Amino acid sequence: MRTLKERNQLRLNHFEKSMAMVFFEPSTRTRASFQFAAFNLGMRVLSQFYGESTSVAKGETEIDTVLNILALKPDVMVVRYGDIDELDNLLASEKTPIINAGSGRRGHPTQALGDLFTLWSENRDLKNERVLIIGDVGHSRVAASTQELLKIFGIEYAFCGPCDWMPKNSSVPIYGLKKGLEWATVCMPLRIQWERHTDRETSPWRDAKKYHKEFGINSDSLKSFGDGIIMSPGPINFSVEFAREVLVDKRCRVFEQVTNGMLMRSAILTEILGLM
Repeated sequence: MRTLKERNQLRLNHFEKSMAMVFFEPSTRTRASFQFAAFNLGMRVLSQFYGESTSVAKGETEIDTVLNILALKPDVMVVRYGDIDELDNLLASEKTPIINAGSGRRGHPTQALGDLFTLWSENRDLKNERVLIIGDVGHSRVAASTQELLKIFGIEYAFCGPCDWMPKNSSVPIYGLKKGLEWATVCMPLRIQWERHTDRETSPWRDAKKYHKEFGINSDSLKSFGDGIIMSPGPINFSVEFAREVLVDKRCRVFEQVTNGMLMRSAILTEILGLM
């Protein structure tokens, strides 16, 4: 147990640390939870740069924006961006610690870690879990990182959704919704990533009622689901992937995911910056 003097010194050490946030794509939960994580640690969030609020709107590239913010010498930077190979290479070579807050369809590691923490906090045996990832799997960065993490922990998973939205050349089982929910102990519907679809204007799944009837989570479809856990990384488009009534289902952990995401990001900042 730390003394009061030690705790005050620790908080002073935290206050000396700064975090810059650069988001080229929209965010609510990830952005806010990083802010709250930093504030709760006593850190300073000195600058927050969001897409069109930066000089990207004037023709500056995302790489130049990042380089200019790095020149301000933050102790850590949190970045969200699209599928930009050059930015991937730049961030990997920087000495300043950089946390991925979501990169295109490639990954969202802090979300996956927070979601796994939510599952772990249920005091269940993770190796007995069976996770059904539902919907736009092939375009989802959350799905990409979730799969990577589930493999590491030896957790079985399967997909459910339109066949042309599934990852190419994958050997992961694909179920219809009813069979998948009967098999699963965890279900995770995903938002449709229309911004990453080339056929977004012509896709038959633009019909929200059709999609919800086939793949939507609601009180009727959940009759096939046991006493497992309902999760969603958000945002949720109600009456598409989720019925609003699901939020009050005793199996739903959507808001716990938000809280745990903030806690996980606090832990990540603490580890990276040596704030223990």
